[in-house]
Amino acid sequence: MKHGQGEKVLAADWGKASAWCTFDTPIERCRLGWNEHGLTRLMLPDEDAAYEARPVPDYAPDFVRDALSRLGRYFKGEPESFEGVPLDLSCVTESRRVLYQMLRTIGWGETVTYGMLADKLGVPGAARAIGRSIGANPIPIIVPCHRVLAAGGRLGGFTAPRGTTTKQELLDLEGAVVEWTRQMGFGF
Repeated sequence: MKHGQGEKVLAADWGKASAWCTFDTPIERCRLGWNEHGLTRLMLPDEDAAYEARPVPDYAPDFVRDALSRLGRYFKGEPESFEGVPLDLSCVTESRRVLYQMLRTIGWGETVTYGMLADKLGVPGAARAIGRSIGANPIPIIVPCHRVLAAGGRLGGFTAPRGTTTKQELLDLEGAVVEWTRQMGFGF
């Protein structure tokens, strides 16, 4: 999102968010969207867009303040669980909701592979489809898609702004060990 597009983009890109704020992290400013049911979107920093500061509004529900507090601890390198933070994933398919709930069980500093998730979901051989679904995750970190690696424990891809650089930073913050290998010809 380009700076200055504001509310127009939110309507198209933020699912069912009714409100949003920004919060600063060591990897730059992020944005968090929510509605009365839960968090709907977390936007990681985008080097092409300087998110304008927007504080948490007074009317924000307690779960938003709780999530921001947990995110603050997370970015300080403190092991943090986002268990219990309510999410509104009504804008995604049922199969993605099941996958995202599974991702939420992967703990701090732990990693799994796309293939392991496919097997656990009962669709062996569907690692690429799992990767595409994970790439559409609207609430990274809280739904920890960065903890999913390519076969052999390689970093794999990451669709967030700054791509695998952001993924590596998040995994480094958690102390996860990753074999940093670019896969030939695929650009990730």
